[in-house]
Amino acid sequence: MIHYFHRVSLVAPVANVVEALLISLLMFAGAAYLFAYSVIGAWVLRLAPVVNALGRLTVESGKPLIEWRKASFRSPDFGEYWEIVFIVYFAAVLILLIAVNEWNPFRKGDGVEDTRRKMIGRAATAASTVAIIALGWLLTFHPFRHEYERGRLSVTFLDVGQGDSMLISFPQGSLMLLDSGGRAGFESSEGNEDAEEVFVEDRIGVGEAAVAPYLWRRGIKRLDWIAASHGDADHVEGFGEIVRGFEVGAALKGALKRSAQSPGAFDRAALAANAPLRSLKRGEAIDIDGARVDVLAPFTDQSATLAPTSAPKSDNNESMVLRIAFGARRFLLTGDIEKEAEARLVESESDLRADVLKVAHHGSKTSSTTEFLKRVNPQHAVISVAKLSPFGHPHPEALARLRTTNARIWRTSECGAITISTDGVDLRVETFVKCNSDE
Repeated sequence: MIHYFHRVSLVAPVANVVEALLISLLMFAGAAYLFAYSVIGAWVLRLAPVVNALGRLTVESGKPLIEWRKASFRSPDFGEYWEIVFIVYFAAVLILLIAVNEWNPFRKGDGVEDTRRKMIGRAATAASTVAIIALGWLLTFHPFRHEYERGRLSVTFLDVGQGDSMLISFPQGSLMLLDSGGRAGFESSEGNEDAEEVFVEDRIGVGEAAVAPYLWRRGIKRLDWIAASHGDADHVEGFGEIVRGFEVGAALKGALKRSAQSPGAFDRAALAANAPLRSLKRGEAIDIDGARVDVLAPFTDQSATLAPTSAPKSDNNESMVLRIAFGARRFLLTGDIEKEAEARLVESESDLRADVLKVAHHGSKTSSTTEFLKRVNPQHAVISVAKLSPFGHPHPEALARLRTTNARIWRTSECGAITISTDGVDLRVETFVKCNSDE
């Protein structure tokens, strides 16, 4: 459970016994019902509510334990030597089984050989028990700090398919997860009583499948901040899974007018994590470990910047835009802003220069305008996009405009996770999969 699912459950043994009994009863009841129906016929339909009630009891009985946050907790990977730790752990279990068999308190005989075997058995039992407890504690609680390179700011653009997710590691180890990925096109009928219920396939989400494993591999248990660029599902849906597996210090989002209407997925995730939620707008700044995070958007009058042709339900232009500066290097993280918001940033005469640009809206043709790119003038441009994007991202027009900047263009669809780090002077690019950038 720890190795494959990073989960330590305190109630699983009890819950499995209870569920096994209930499922057995349900199988017997269902079989008896079907047999009675084949013999008696429609009269037995009167007993259907009893079988249904037993089925509901089987399903509902485990929910309190599942929803009880203290019933289980998540544990990160032990590290590069995890195989050795597991081998020693199970070797100790094997020694314990053999030792208990050798040290049999009911064994008859007081001869020298019997006494010697008992002494060996007792010593081996004590030693293996201590080893199992110590190694079990080590595997469960993993007391070591997460891996990071002190004195470097790094931004890892995670491969979450058609979506965005970035882990920002600050120079002294503070961590921020900006966006969490999600299913593109996922919609909710929440707040609309007349809307048709949306069918959601019951499958593992992006947060659990892609974001969490990377964090666990880095030995991360706690995120100092989670942040949402905006409310689209492909940016925030994964936070619901993230907050169930990690401690969260605080939550940040753009001061979106639309968010005041009803709590979205990010707000609910922050509430579930008991993390204080702060809304940011243009002009605010946060200093973290010697790096400065400036909020360039949304503007306080952001709604006035939207063009009449903008999609009525899109909040792309209300995305929170962050500029992170450390030493002489800068990162510009743009969310899903489109040409209207880019034009507003250009007109505001903000200093948009950046060494690394997170390309807006996955390389859509409605973003990455020529004037905006001239102002940014990046050395590296990262596109977070799916291998087979359902929207045709990145668009050839956007790529053509990006190439005029002479920036190296990286895609998560080709390179997997892309990490760009700096000590304030240099720039270092590492990719999970060996790949070449577009130049």
